[in-house]
Amino acid sequence: MGENTKLASEHNARVPIGRLPDSILIEIFSHNCGCSLQLPRSTSSTPIVVVPAIVIASWVCSSWHRVTAFASELWEGAVVEVEEPSGRVSVLEAERPEASLPTIRALNSAILHSPDTAEECEFVAAHVDGRNLIKWYTASVGIPGQHDSSLVQVVLHPLGVLHLNTRHLVNLRELHLIHLPSTACMTHQDFREVLGACPLLTDLTLIGACIKYGSEWEANLSSLHLSSLEHLRISFDAGAGNFVSSFFSSLSAPGLLSLAVDSIDSYMLALFIRAISIRAQHTKYEKLSHLRFHGVRGVDECALTVHHGVQLARCFPAVEYFGHGAVISGSALLSSLTRDDPNGEVLWPRLHTLDLYFGFYTLPTAVRALMSYRLSIGYPIECLRVHPKWLWKVATFEERRWFAGHTELIANSSTPGGGEELLLLTNGTTR
Repeated sequence: MGENTKLASEHNARVPIGRLPDSILIEIFSHNCGCSLQLPRSTSSTPIVVVPAIVIASWVCSSWHRVTAFASELWEGAVVEVEEPSGRVSVLEAERPEASLPTIRALNSAILHSPDTAEECEFVAAHVDGRNLIKWYTASVGIPGQHDSSLVQVVLHPLGVLHLNTRHLVNLRELHLIHLPSTACMTHQDFREVLGACPLLTDLTLIGACIKYGSEWEANLSSLHLSSLEHLRISFDAGAGNFVSSFFSSLSAPGLLSLAVDSIDSYMLALFIRAISIRAQHTKYEKLSHLRFHGVRGVDECALTVHHGVQLARCFPAVEYFGHGAVISGSALLSSLTRDDPNGEVLWPRLHTLDLYFGFYTLPTAVRALMSYRLSIGYPIECLRVHPKWLWKVATFEERRWFAGHTELIANSSTPGGGEELLLLTNGTTR
């Protein structure tokens, strides 16, 4: 008898309740998941750890684990963090409870819900130590009584900024802050304290309203050194002018490999290019190969002049992949890239991929002009990625033929079955 078969037999003989139907198990758990087990303190400084009964039930056997993991109603109000601090644990994810179903993860991953009490905050803090990835999705959190606090304080507390030693962040490699509510946005001081405590940070994501765009950004232009930062993804709201000018003119990240801007209007894009140009006098971004602007809103196309494309290319001379997406009609940035460098240098000599998947309103004439210009100087664009709707509804038949004849043309779309359909045209053929 194989070892697995033997273990299965022993398990079934020892835990007959594990063979009950899921519906009955869920009913049983629903009467008990409100209970909890308080683990004893190992030292006087160790916080009290309260483990919900639903977590303990999931440890009994694989069938109980399956039921507890997929019965979302059992997890309401439960704080899920069941792993002991360990050097093997490298990921800490904090997710909004209503956004995803909590499960018990392997030792290289954990899911954490927003804490509701001061004790749970301490528990969170104890488990941040040694992690190298934190993902925090917004949740409306209030600590009752004398511990009343905004979400940003709850977030910063486990990150080790307000009440903990910064040693909790020295190993942090990835930090993703996504859609914090307006009452919880980080101030200029909070933001710099968080980043200053992460010397090994390689990935930073700031999406949605995460930063308070106040006037204090104008008066605080001291350098922000992130020597290990490799990947930056960010989006800008309408009032982010002060932040854009201050952050990017003071950011020192010479090891940056990719920069993705998910939402920006043409005026803000001009500010961004100006700020990057100022910083480029001191910090060279010679390693950045992936540059992406998705969601470029052409509020004022006149804000982008023919010089902005040249400035952008000078700041990031090693770009190989360029993504451009316009929400409304406008292609000023692409058009500005068709100008010669006044110094006679080739702009983006390594550029081989132009990604317009999110650029549904990008003008085909601007795309063709850029590609023709690259051909004329001997540095052709080898791959053009577009959305199928742009290819068949915006571009004309003649333009489609021209694109297919001069580059590898890729169009991706989601099929009704949820899969990915790949349409590839080369030299007028479809495969």
